[in-house]
Formats: sequence, structure tokens, C-alpha cells
Amino acid sequence: MRNQRKPESVSDLEKYVAISTYTTTTPGIRGDLKVYPEDFIVCEITPTGRILSVNEQIKSGEKKGNPPKRPYTLIDVVKRNEDTILAAEKIAQKLHIESNRVSWAGLKDNRAITSQRMTIQGDYLHKLSSLNFDTFFIKNIGYLKKPIKLGDLWGNKFDILMRNIKDLNEEALLKITSQFMNQIAKFGFPNYYGLQRFGSIRPNSHLVGKYIF
Repeated sequence: MRNQRKPESVSDLEKYVAISTYTTTTPGIRGDLKVYPEDFIVCEITPTGRILSVNEQIKSGEKKGNPPKRPYTLIDVVKRNEDTILAAEKIAQKLHIESNRVSWAGLKDNRAITSQRMTIQGDYLHKLSSLNFDTFFIKNIGYLKKPIKLGDLWGNKFDILMRNIKDLNEEALLKITSQFMNQIAKFGFPNYYGLQRFGSIRPNSHLVGKYIF
């Protein structure tokens, strides 16, 4: 990037990393995304179709009964402005175990409120019930016979709030969003890898990957 013109807008930045086609033909609404973590809520959907909740619940609702052989402790983790990997490391530190004994189905956004399942190798049901963390909380503690691995989820449910949409009145905004939803319903929405993969401050991940390859 040192000898190249710095992208002046998001559109220029997307073109720089070769994003030139969009799923819909509707114009952008030019709002601000993720002003606050509460503006971006991500709830994991389990393989059975259960949508996790970000609402706090009393920890006394733990599953009872004898743990299975070679148990894995199952937990729902609700995070605010917290990285998935860092949250898992904090849990491991509190339990005095190695972090690789904590696993999850997928990484979630950092600047957001997110809910996801994790498993911990071993029986930590009672210890987890007494733990508290600053940036996340644990609920729905139980057991699994096997650990959760990457990809063990159906998908994610998003609630997204856009702020500071200044150039459109309510009528125009409703028209654009209605057309957008109709096109998405007709053509679907791809598993999109955008600037979160290439980087927005230094958009060179694709170039680094090319040279590594």
C-alpha cells in the first residue's frame, strides 16, 4: 500500500480487494454499523435448529444427573465486546486448565453481543456455576459426550441496527429495504467474505496469503 493511492471510501476499498459484484442491485443506505456493541447481536443456531439467546438466566438451571463417561461440560457463553478465543482463555484460566481443552463451533464478532456454545473437556459443572466474568456470562451448563468442534452449528441469527442514516427519509428507506429483502428471498445470500477477511485498516491479507501460498 505504500506506493499506491489510499482508498478514499468503502467502495474504493472493496474494489482494491477485488470485490466488484453485489448480491442485490439496491443502492446503499450509508449508515453507521456497530456504533455500540448492542447494535450487532449474533445468536448461534445449533445443528438441531435451536437459536441461542443473549438474555441472562439464573445459573441454577443446570442439568442434573450423573455425568457421562469422559464428559465434556457444555455451556452457553454470552459475550459483550469480547473475542471468542480470549473468552475461552479466560474460562480456562479460571478453571486452571490448558486453553486447548475449551472448544467452540465458530468465532463470533468482537464488537457485538453474541451467544455461542462451548465445551470444556472434563466435569466443571459446579465450578462454572460460581465463576463471574467482566465481559461475558455463562448459562445453561450441562454435559455432552463429545466436544463441540469447528463447524458444529447450523448458522447464526443476526440482529443489526444501522445508525445515522442521513440521506434518506423513511419512505425511501422502506422502499430500498423492501426491494433488498425481496431480492435476498429470491436469490439467497452467499457466505460472504468481505473486508473482515481482507482487513480494513491494512487491506493486504490476500496479498500476504498469495506469497505464503
